[in-house]
Amino acid sequence: MEDRYGALWADRYGAFPRARVMRSWAEDLADMTRDELSRGVSACRDRKFPPTLPEFRELCRPALDYERAFIEAVEQMRKRETGGDTWSIAAVYWAAVKLGSDLSAHPYPAIKGRWMAALDDAIEGIRTGKLPSDVPQRREALPAPGQCSVPPEVAKQRLANIRDMLARKMTMQ
Repeated sequence: MEDRYGALWADRYGAFPRARVMRSWAEDLADMTRDELSRGVSACRDRKFPPTLPEFRELCRPALDYERAFIEAVEQMRKRETGGDTWSIAAVYWAAVKLGSDLSAHPYPAIKGRWMAALDDAIEGIRTGKLPSDVPQRREALPAPGQCSVPPEVAKQRLANIRDMLARKMTMQ
């Protein structure tokens, strides 16, 4: 902050012992994740004046717009089917996973309470390390039984390969 704001930082905090300011900020920011702190520092790039400690906390952890997060979750889960999803924060993804198909089956007002609870739980899960802080890569789903077929010659070749593997395994024992 001193490097970014120079004299403005000194004007705001220079009257206090530097160690005291650093200790105070460290104590009040101890519950923040690395990503949250990074978000706060990035937000300072567009600010002309240095933030107070409460302002910096808000930059790190902006107030959630639950409805906007819900809309994002519905859109991104749909895009995830083809691998084109991008999430603003991992907590929105984890909350969407928790609600599953209810996410797209119900309008926001109908599941607002459940969505808010799921998102709050996801945020807390990430903070405490119970959930990963990033969105996992999408995995290809297997086709439903009977929804996939291969030509008979390919199926025969695959069965032959399996028989060969089993035969080799039996001779090794």
